[in-house]
Amino acid sequence: MTGARSAGFSTVLIALAALSGSALAAPYYSSHSGRAGHGELLFGLGAMGSDTARIDPFTRLDAGDGRTFDVRFQFHFNDNIGIQIDAMGERESTTLREAGFFPDTQDTHTGFVFANFLFDFVPTPITPYLAVGVGNFRHRGLTFFDQNGFPVTTRENGSAFDAAFGFEGHSRGPLCWAVEAKYIYYEFSDFQEAWNRYQFSGHLGFRF
Repeated sequence: MTGARSAGFSTVLIALAALSGSALAAPYYSSHSGRAGHGELLFGLGAMGSDTARIDPFTRLDAGDGRTFDVRFQFHFNDNIGIQIDAMGERESTTLREAGFFPDTQDTHTGFVFANFLFDFVPTPITPYLAVGVGNFRHRGLTFFDQNGFPVTTRENGSAFDAAFGFEGHSRGPLCWAVEAKYIYYEFSDFQEAWNRYQFSGHLGFRF
């Protein structure tokens, strides 16, 4: 397991261990969990890995493992249905591998914004949930020198799809938390393959 993935798993385990006790101790109201009609603001840290994306038969790009930070707003219409807006930034170490050349590794940055449908499965203080939606990505990529010797930085942006499964909990007060695993799919122009990316994250926030 790489350092970034280890950090992601550690974030999830620490958040779950620290907060599950208070969430389990929260009063269980006979017919609902208290989410209906409430919003939540959450701040998260995580780790993201990816498959290698092929540019052409001789060139591929490996985004490696990245670290993420995101700010998330969600609103629950009732105990089972809600919406979620998630803005996330990632910093990763990207390696360009070309046949006959040494690999070129540089730090790159990707930003995501997603609008998701939120499905809460059971009205309990610790709730499994599914979030699915679409959004946009903006990638600031590798810097290389063109034929005239001038530095050029590649940039990409476009649409993206995400799907996440996780657990959310809250205490008697406003404190709430979430841990999740997320899948993200998006494409770069002129690539033969799309990106398949996987994120593990932990979140803390408050309900209002």
